[in-house]
Amino acid sequence: MLLPAGAAAQPRPYPPVPPRRWEPGPGRAPGRNMVWRPGHWGWTGRGYDWVPGRWVVRPPRGNWRYGQWMRRRGRWVWDEPGWF
Repeated sequence: MLLPAGAAAQPRPYPPVPPRRWEPGPGRAPGRNMVWRPGHWGWTGRGYDWVPGRWVVRPPRGNWRYGQWMRRRGRWVWDEPGWF
């Protein structure tokens, strides 16, 4: 695989994170100040477990940031989704 000039291959978590799991649509929000937090794979220390999506309360102000796996100090960590 060729990468564009200046692009670097990103290391992947080990063991690799399973492919995203299909979840049914959340349907209608239970309240005006609710937003859907999609499910994700969470590391248990021995393997990955699926953490199902759920409704969370939207603060009066803020932007939603989706969770993601990130490399910190040479290790893979889950950066939780949330408001900032």
